[in-house]
Amino acid sequence: AVALAKGDPRLFAGQSLATGGAVERMKRWLAAGRPVADLSRLEYRGDEAVREIVVATLAAVPMPARWHAVTNVLWI
Repeated sequence: AVALAKGDPRLFAGQSLATGGAVERMKRWLAAGRPVADLSRLEYRGDEAVREIVVATLAAVPMPARWHAVTNVLWI
């Protein structure tokens, strides 16, 4: 965990693992081999201008959250 946090200290800061769901999502990301999220695969339905905002926002969050958002969420 310490080595991972050195790559992105936000992963273990504040409330990032404050819930059971957050811990489970982190475990899934680690078990998957710490994959990089491909934002071009984002499932989105709606106005293209809003999609651009969603993609820009996700690009700024830690990779485990980004990966979850791309692989498990349909954005409407």
